[in-house]
Amino acid sequence: MDSAVSAGPRNKGVRVRGLRNKPSAGCRFCDGHHNRIDFIQMPESGRTHTGRPGRFRRRATGATGGYESGIKATMSAKTSPPIPSGRKAPAEAPPAPRVSPTDLAVLFSLPLLFAVSWLLPEGLWRRFCRSAGPLAVPMLAGDPKRVLGVMRRTLGGRPLGRSAEAILSELAGEQVLTILQLLRDHRPGGWRPEIRLAGLEHVEAALGRSHGAILWVGFSVYGDLVAKMAFHQARLAVSHLSRASHGFSGTRFGMRVLNPIQTAVEDRYLGERVLLSPTGATAALETLAARLADNRVVTFTVHRNAKRPVVVPFLEGEIFLAPGAPLLALKTQAALLPVFAFRDEAGVHTVTIEAPLEVPRDLPKQDVTQSVGRQYAARLEPYVLEHPGQWRGWLHL
Repeated sequence: MDSAVSAGPRNKGVRVRGLRNKPSAGCRFCDGHHNRIDFIQMPESGRTHTGRPGRFRRRATGATGGYESGIKATMSAKTSPPIPSGRKAPAEAPPAPRVSPTDLAVLFSLPLLFAVSWLLPEGLWRRFCRSAGPLAVPMLAGDPKRVLGVMRRTLGGRPLGRSAEAILSELAGEQVLTILQLLRDHRPGGWRPEIRLAGLEHVEAALGRSHGAILWVGFSVYGDLVAKMAFHQARLAVSHLSRASHGFSGTRFGMRVLNPIQTAVEDRYLGERVLLSPTGATAALETLAARLADNRVVTFTVHRNAKRPVVVPFLEGEIFLAPGAPLLALKTQAALLPVFAFRDEAGVHTVTIEAPLEVPRDLPKQDVTQSVGRQYAARLEPYVLEHPGQWRGWLHL
């Protein structure tokens, strides 16, 4: 049914109309409303903004992808609330490039990958991806020589039974495989993998303490779609922190045309997607803190994208970690649960939610993030050594 939504007390007279989702029955860890909210929240106004002056947007969709409705309102830029005196305006982020050679490579390869995904039996995908892996290495790694050097130094001569070159080629092939899985889920009937979820009791214990739970999902090739599918199968309506550049590209063309190919599928398995603003993470983190205050589950992907990432020892090298998840756990007292998603040789995907990391409450923030980062690196190491060709972190060391 139609419903009117006020645009807020500072912008009286501006109203938005759209469709409201019906409650979803049977969800274990939410209020029954599986909505996705893709937004950039302006810190001062508390409204949602598309990034263009004078245009506000809120978009909601059911977690199962059954429908999508756009809710839009237009207001004059002159009515935007001024920045309060004594406070700095958010710094303008540099504009993203319009298009890149990688965009063109993706654009021309997608028809082939769609055909392979929809027409080729899934049992033959891995053979195809092993052949495509070496061809995909330059596009995946950018500078393969640099990545290979970092891999060798980080591994420190550990006998993994394969060379750094073989690991990087395997990683590229696994990345192609995840694209086939994603594209198959666009086909009627979707993609139905075998997924095992371990450690759900840690989430239940965290929610029993009424401070919510933060799932810190490792940066493996299966940490995107497969992990989200596992959470959805467990009826976890998660609030996921994301960027507009998530997907195939960070260019304006990629974010507008290519990335929705990925996010449209992923969003079927989310409660909501919370987008980081180009000017900072404060508004998005405040939204996630509110979800945790409601004793809900939020998810972060482990990566290095931060102004001041935490640097901790990892194997024989170092790993860079964005501190947002540990700091949010410190602020909200939510449990911080590391999650690892990998595929075995039989093709079974296992998503493991481990016991919470200890977040010290009596240390300076810098020491807290160092402590949590070291704990996380220690948990990550055995997974990487067992599945080195499925960990995307090699590209960001």
